[in-house]
Amino acid sequence: MSEQNQAQPKTIDEILNNAEDLTNGQLIYSNAVRVHASSNDVTLDLYILGTDPRDPVNNPVQAKHLHRIVLPLGTAKEMAQIVLNVTSQWEEAFGISLPFALNNKTETNVKGDRGDN
Repeated sequence: MSEQNQAQPKTIDEILNNAEDLTNGQLIYSNAVRVHASSNDVTLDLYILGTDPRDPVNNPVQAKHLHRIVLPLGTAKEMAQIVLNVTSQWEEAFGISLPFALNNKTETNVKGDRGDN
């Protein structure tokens, strides 16, 4: 067996820990998200909402679209469970219950690949 084969990561954690960083050190902070599900994937549109701090009274809340992430359905479900687990652990550790509010939209809109319902 060659040295190259022995040095290759074997677990998903090892693979992720050795992943090439393509972010160029860029950090994206988002305080709003829109989620769209199709028959094959889930799209997350990340936004930042805020007012102009120089004149918040006369300037309404504005949004800036920061990034779009498209995930396969399985990855999106796994990510949702991980986020729920992490926030639940945080609540337990700090004794704080984070507010949870559903959007006014309670129905799920899943579209087919051709955009049909």
